[in-house]
Amino acid sequence: MNKSKKYTFIIVLYLILYFIISLNYLEIFPFVHSDEPWLSGLTRNMMENGSIFATETFFDLFPRFPHCIKVLFHLIQMPFILIFGYDIFSVRLISLIFGTISLLLFYKICCKLFGNYLYSILITVLLSFNIQFIYASHFARQEIIIVFVLMLGFYYYLSRSRGGNTHIFLGLIIGLSVGIHPNSFVVAIVFGLLYVIDIIYKHKKVRNLLILIGTTGLTALIFVILSFIGDADFISHYTSFGESLGVSSSIIDKILTMPNYYMNLFNGISGTYYTPPIKVYLNVFGIVFLISIVYLIISRLIKKVIDDDCLPDNLMILKLLICIVGINIGFIIIGRYNQTNVVFVFPFFYLLVFALFSNIINYSKKFMIIFMVILIGFSFYLTFEECSVYGRYDYNDYLDELEIIPQGVKTLGNLNMEFYFENGMLLDYRNLTYLEENNMSFEDYINHNNIEYIVFMEELDYIHRNSGWSILYGEDYYYDDMKRFIEENCRLVHEFRDSLYGIRISRYMMDYEWGVWIYRVEK
Repeated sequence: MNKSKKYTFIIVLYLILYFIISLNYLEIFPFVHSDEPWLSGLTRNMMENGSIFATETFFDLFPRFPHCIKVLFHLIQMPFILIFGYDIFSVRLISLIFGTISLLLFYKICCKLFGNYLYSILITVLLSFNIQFIYASHFARQEIIIVFVLMLGFYYYLSRSRGGNTHIFLGLIIGLSVGIHPNSFVVAIVFGLLYVIDIIYKHKKVRNLLILIGTTGLTALIFVILSFIGDADFISHYTSFGESLGVSSSIIDKILTMPNYYMNLFNGISGTYYTPPIKVYLNVFGIVFLISIVYLIISRLIKKVIDDDCLPDNLMILKLLICIVGINIGFIIIGRYNQTNVVFVFPFFYLLVFALFSNIINYSKKFMIIFMVILIGFSFYLTFEECSVYGRYDYNDYLDELEIIPQGVKTLGNLNMEFYFENGMLLDYRNLTYLEENNMSFEDYINHNNIEYIVFMEELDYIHRNSGWSILYGEDYYYDDMKRFIEENCRLVHEFRDSLYGIRISRYMMDYEWGVWIYRVEK
């Protein structure tokens, strides 16, 4: 067995063990967010209707229109739901698989950049223990698949940078990722900027960039055409939804929002998403980013030759910086500063840290190994401490509390409990803010939908007292009407408390036992 195959066997063995161990914590960490049943619930409805143009059953008044911008993600979820059943494990399993494959691709990238198999294994292990990476690979959203796309594209870019079909293949990768999530635009920016750098250094030609753009655009156009088939007013509806998320703000406003985005990540401030403790990482990344820029400027001033024949080198440091800058430019243009998106920069920062380290410091092999082992131990400790907090909480225990509600009956409740219900049996709170524009009272809504159970969460009382949180479910002008209806027309059948799933506001989780009351509508 040659050296390459030997170390490939070692990393594959490690990743298999990593995958198996991670399975045990898949349902525990992070806590289940309502986005996960939102996405999987839509997938289930597509399956039951046999149509990719189906919309969410838990929204009736809340405006929803069919589109295919995420259709590949739903198609990926379908066989997992079919084989493993409709639960949080089956849909999170997809993320773990893509996360594990991303680590293998990351190892391959390290081998190309650093030319040392042992270092590449150690850097990959270090990334695998990163809390943000684990979070993404345990979360049933699309971020980790976008990371996979970035790693696949970057590995192919490094391997076949001068190949004739590289531009078409990369264009297909980027274009197909539109079917995963609109964040595919970030991927397009990254590789577009890499091509611009290659054109500047005469490693590629303008026509190569045009081929990349053309292939990406034509592939992405497939999903746009499909969206128009499902909704003739796709553009206006999708734009309207984007405006509700703030993506229509001016470019200046978007740029000014970015420092606040990273400051919130630094301080662990979030609305409903889990925000892992990444202060240490952001500090290191910020320092390394600035040092890298200064290093490249000084190298240029002293006329140090930039050549890509030996990696990692100055040009590769520049390219890694460009990848990180490109991702952030993508954030700015999209204007959707979601806390989960920050994972996109982590693999590139890990590469940048060690590329810079390799370039400016003379070190012995023994020192480098000891240094990386210490970092791995430190990272493992931080991650284990954080994940262990969630060990005493079980999402399935939360769902078990709902067993008083018979299957097959309509229920008004929180979307985070959707995995308990049959398709079409749960209606989410978000619909209620649209009662007025539909000329309905709360009682009309209950009767119109034949709702037999209402799950009322203490969180709604808190939001009513603190209107700043009305962004979660919309303005609650119906609140008094709802309380009156429950008092006059409902019977309490079960109540319980849950400090984690009893509220969606992350800062108040695990600090107080939030009440949940289940009422039967007496007709």
